[in-house]
Amino acid sequence: MADVSKGGAEQLKAPLHPKHWPIWLGVGLLALLTRLPFSWQLGIGKGIGLLLHKVAGSRRRIAEVNMEICFPEKSPAERDALVRQIFIDNGIGLMETAGGQCVQQNGGDVIILSFKDNCSTTAIVKRIQETEA
Repeated sequence: MADVSKGGAEQLKAPLHPKHWPIWLGVGLLALLTRLPFSWQLGIGKGIGLLLHKVAGSRRRIAEVNMEICFPEKSPAERDALVRQIFIDNGIGLMETAGGQCVQQNGGDVIILSFKDNCSTTAIVKRIQETEA
């Protein structure tokens, strides 16, 4: 970490250090993906979630244990389906969050939903399709 006593110039260079380049690459990739149509973004988010479900074994195990604790009455197959859906929803959430951060840069239309509206992803997609028609 940069020494504060050396001044601000070294602190400003810290985020540009090569060790941070993978993070910047990921942020840039997400910014590019938000320029795609929303339905594509949902599909990419689902793919990210499914990929993480396969490769993030320790996180998947935590979710499985949580499902066992919260839903002991459900069968193992039902709990596994819930865990899979959690990862899919998180991948979609990642894309939605990235899109929310980049919406002003895209110049796209903003659709505002209140909490009393049905704010599920399916409802949002239907609302976007209605506005595009």
